Amino acid sequence: MKKVISIAAKLKKKLAPLVDKKLAGCEVIWLEELDENARREAILRSDAMLAALLTVELSPEEKQLLGNLKMVQTMSAGVDQIDFSALPEGVRLYSNTGGWAHGMAEHALAMAMACLRMLRPQTEALACGKFDIYGYPMRLISQCRTLIVGFGGIGREAAKLFRALGGTVEAVGRTAPQSELLARGWAMADIDEAFKGADIVLLTLPCTNETRNMINARTLALMKEDATLVNVARAGLIERAALEAHLKAHPRFFAALDVWWKERSAWPADGDSLLALPNVIGTAHNSYMSPSASAEAAESALDNIAAFLEGRPVKGRVRIDEYVDAGV
Repeated sequence: MKKVISIAAKLKKKLAPLVDKKLAGCEVIWLEELDENARREAILRSDAMLAALLTVELSPEEKQLLGNLKMVQTMSAGVDQIDFSALPEGVRLYSNTGGWAHGMAEHALAMAMACLRMLRPQTEALACGKFDIYGYPMRLISQCRTLIVGFGGIGREAAKLFRALGGTVEAVGRTAPQSELLARGWAMADIDEAFKGADIVLLTLPCTNETRNMINARTLALMKEDATLVNVARAGLIERAALEAHLKAHPRFFAALDVWWKERSAWPADGDSLLALPNVIGTAHNSYMSPSASAEAAESALDNIAAFLEGRPVKGRVRIDEYVDAGV
């Protein structure tokens, strides 16, 4: 009997050829083409579902049907934006781990290099009429120890890039990661020690009950005075007030932020005050973007569905209890 896959993502024009290729032999149902009753029947018949924006693509009633599916696969890598209270108990949810990793890893490298090469201070000095060739303590990636906190798909891609430039790369995971890319792996229980010698700290892990505000006054104090903190994961990993105070007290410490505590329509009209500091650079939560990003993410998600249906190893199973009340 054919496996039935429902597609909640409203992307048929873009995804249909890829879906047909990756899920050959399956019955694929595009929910965007159906009325309310037909959508309900399709979901109840489905073995698995692909969703891009689970929070808005399904009605409250449709979300309650997800407990009947063997797998609900998201296009997004992060899932902390989902209202888990609206989902049935026991739903089997899978995130798109590493689906957007390529662009995010390059973005993280670019942000780290911008800080190491003092691009913002130099730009501001030049704009003020100061042409100082020698007044900047610039460094090379090859001279730095980079600590990647979270060694999933994004962390592994970043490790390849930082290592290719001659840098020493270490990583933190639930248990100490083992990889030819790493000079050393650290378990989360030993993260304080790992922070102490890092020149670059790159955050690429989810924001959960365990990791929320993991970067705070205490952990910032463990880091080198001239360290660079890069966050392409979630703003909630960092205690904002502590970061601002640390940046003001340590002018050689840099922060590069792609994620923010208020975003999109909630973005302050006068911007975030952190951006007034000379040792901060920022981007608009778009580290994942590239001409090929959507196709790469869709392929990753579909490959995971195919692996699940064929009984092969899968990635990204979400432990919902880790996210309840975790915030953004």
